Amino acid sequence: MVPATSPYASLMRLTLRAGFAAFVAGMLALVACSSDTKSATTRPLSIDIIMNVHADPASVTRVGSLLRHSPDVLRTDFVSHAMAYRWFSCWFRDQPLIVSTTNAADLPESFRVTVERRIDAERLRRRFSAIPGVDSVEVPLTHQQQQYLLREIGLPRAPSNAAASRC
Repeated sequence: MVPATSPYASLMRLTLRAGFAAFVAGMLALVACSSDTKSATTRPLSIDIIMNVHADPASVTRVGSLLRHSPDVLRTDFVSHAMAYRWFSCWFRDQPLIVSTTNAADLPESFRVTVERRIDAERLRRRFSAIPGVDSVEVPLTHQQQQYLLREIGLPRAPSNAAASRC
């Protein structure tokens, strides 16, 4: 673990946070991207509400309560620090230095939320982004946005869901 007083500590925290947020966004793209050509607006989709790393328990409880009482939400799954660390360890298993210098408290708690329609996801994104303790609300790209990135920018295709679920 990098000592908290080290000049590299804040850089390490920022790098881990950015890497984790990018990975979550990538996983959302994997979930949203499937061989099914059905429009993303007609099937349920998952969004992630990512809390600040050091969000107080009252903020986390408040977000959970608001989600449970929201008519737009079909399902809510809470991801604790410990669960985030298990996923992080699996995803970065080929980079043992990053895993060994990270602990569960370095990773944010989050909520994986399933909604019926994209408009519900956008409504929740706007609503929950303003709540104290929430760091970000990640909504997956639409199929058209994914196709644009693949075609125009030349991003590589995401691995199959089977490859992504090896952990």
